[in-house]
Amino acid sequence: WTAFEGTDTTWSIAYIETDASGRPLSPAYRVTTTEKKGRFVIVKDVFTDPDRQSLMVRFTVKSAAGKITPYLILDPSMANTSGDDEGRVAGGALQAWEGKVALSASASVPFVKANVGYTGVSDGVADLTAHQTLGTVHAALDKGRGNIVLVGELPAVSGNSTFNVAVGFGATTAAADASAQGTLKTGYAEVL
Repeated sequence: WTAFEGTDTTWSIAYIETDASGRPLSPAYRVTTTEKKGRFVIVKDVFTDPDRQSLMVRFTVKSAAGKITPYLILDPSMANTSGDDEGRVAGGALQAWEGKVALSASASVPFVKANVGYTGVSDGVADLTAHQTLGTVHAALDKGRGNIVLVGELPAVSGNSTFNVAVGFGATTAAADASAQGTLKTGYAEVL
């Protein structure tokens, strides 16, 4: 089976840290996503790194249905467009860019598999929907710019597992990757 957060779950959102009156102490959010059939819960802590151009997301995946495989799906719209993006999988990171706007997403554990593809053609989501796994993976686009999707497979989970993901931004993929790597190296507790 395959379940997607956007269609197959319910969710709630709260601040990670609040004062006695319930006011947020920082712009850091906890999103709890529960699969409608009760097979898994994902708790995401989401906040920015105050020292870098990056977003930190801590995923805690709780399986109630035996072994499950989580995937990170990025559908970028670089430079606020969606049809002229370029992308690749490089050095274990999912990367997208358009002109002088770039992102790089890395996890605290290596992706088992990673794919970049064109939306609706080779994007990995169709494989997940039809076959519950990533089929043929592509590290780079073969037809130039387009509307792209990046997919990273995280290690399978039985019980509970926690993964940190940092999405760095910059004028180049190298700058974006340095930001993401710096956030991961600094770590959850210190960045929060």
